[in-house]
Amino acid sequence: MSSPGDPLAPGGLQFPLSLGLRESAALIGAYRWAEHNLYLLAGSWVQDTDDPEVRLHLDLVSGEHGWHAELWEDRLPVLDGVDREALSRPGPALEAACASVPVILESVSGEHPATSATVLRLAALYRFLIPRLVATYDYHLGNAVPATDGPTIRILRMVLRDEVESWQTGERLLQTALRTPAAVSAAGAVQVGLESVVAAAGVAPGLVPWPVRPPEEAA
Repeated sequence: MSSPGDPLAPGGLQFPLSLGLRESAALIGAYRWAEHNLYLLAGSWVQDTDDPEVRLHLDLVSGEHGWHAELWEDRLPVLDGVDREALSRPGPALEAACASVPVILESVSGEHPATSATVLRLAALYRFLIPRLVATYDYHLGNAVPATDGPTIRILRMVLRDEVESWQTGERLLQTALRTPAAVSAAGAVQVGLESVVAAAGVAPGLVPWPVRPPEEAA
């Protein structure tokens, strides 16, 4: 588990987790966006996946991500003059990371034509996207305040359980598919490519960057 004060904001900025209403709305909106896009991504891979076990897994986790998106949508606060749908924004770093997935998969596929799409997709999900999302949720859960964040804590516990279980299953499926050194190299290239996008964006651990407060507010 993460400890209070860990630097999850760009540049390593530390501040208490007691976020304001708009900061909390932005964070939960980003969670909703991330889960909805994972729902779309995993769902888009179901039909053209040859391995029946992987196909069933992708179908199941797609549904889970869709449900998680609904849970976070229900937690979005009502703010005067602010469209709740407009709160579901990813931020430049998260959007860039998700947009880069198909680009990097296509690039790695061209460099490793003998490696199946299943290996590349599982590597994107379970060597990058899901581990980073788990890191974000774990940090939030470890720093949430029970007296004020009860409903959010309950959702975090539910989604973390689902994400960790799917991560374990997905990693097993990926390891089963890594039958050749070339496949191992391709999976590694996917991870390196995606991590490089996040590193270039200046994102610290996790997938969803935390709201950045001015130094005087962070003190």
